[in-house]
Amino acid sequence: MRHINRILIAFSLMAVFFACKDDAKDPYPATPFGPMAIMTVETPVFDVTDLANSSYEALLETPSSNVSSYSIAVARSTGGVMSDTFDVKVINSFPADMAISATEVATALGITINDFLPGDRLEFYCTVTDGGGNEFKFEDMGPDLAGNPGQKQAFAYTSYISCPYTVGDFPGTYDVLEDEFWGTTGATVTVVDGPGAGEITIENFMQFGQDVVVVVNESTGIATFERQNAFISGTYGQGTVAGLGFAFGCTGAINLTHEPQVAIGGWGPGWVYNIQKQ
Repeated sequence: MRHINRILIAFSLMAVFFACKDDAKDPYPATPFGPMAIMTVETPVFDVTDLANSSYEALLETPSSNVSSYSIAVARSTGGVMSDTFDVKVINSFPADMAISATEVATALGITINDFLPGDRLEFYCTVTDGGGNEFKFEDMGPDLAGNPGQKQAFAYTSYISCPYTVGDFPGTYDVLEDEFWGTTGATVTVVDGPGAGEITIENFMQFGQDVVVVVNESTGIATFERQNAFISGTYGQGTVAGLGFAFGCTGAINLTHEPQVAIGGWGPGWVYNIQKQ
């Protein structure tokens, strides 16, 4: 009789277990897996000398493989005044050779390309939609993704209407507005022409007494710099940088991104370095 009672008790417990398991099935709504969009920028600025044929260009990729659409909106800052934000275009196939033309941007803003001024800033805000219709924007990203330029996030980015290089526009004292890698703000640097034609030198680039030579395209203001010494790490020794961006003598703004490295490796590309002429 005791054995029968034990068997009955065991079956009762199993019944309760399976009943509870069944009732507890999917107790919470599923959390959507956030889609990710990244881009490798190929043409970072709009050429003021040929706006009709100029585009912001990048390779757009979706490593999360659950992106159904990528919507682009833009706002324009000119003369210190920021416009409202307007939709530009939607991309539905990935990977994509993304090209946002100056004409598309002007149409979205309700102006013509002739209304753009050298030094105008264009802020792009993008929405990524997954297969379930869930939308994700820059503010939905975690700090590791949003704050790490090495992630190459494609949710929010900035471009400019470039202005041609003019000798004599750049020399002077500049405020360091943002040094994302080393964290230096509130410092100043000196910019001089040379050493070669179409080149400028940012002296004391990261406050380590090391100068960085930047090549400026004389037609577009697009800036590039080959790998060269720029900082010294107490742990890893001599550090170098290489990168690209834009230098606008007409507005006194130099906006660069770079890839820092030391002998044992690097931190990935995209670290922001912005300075403004006083």
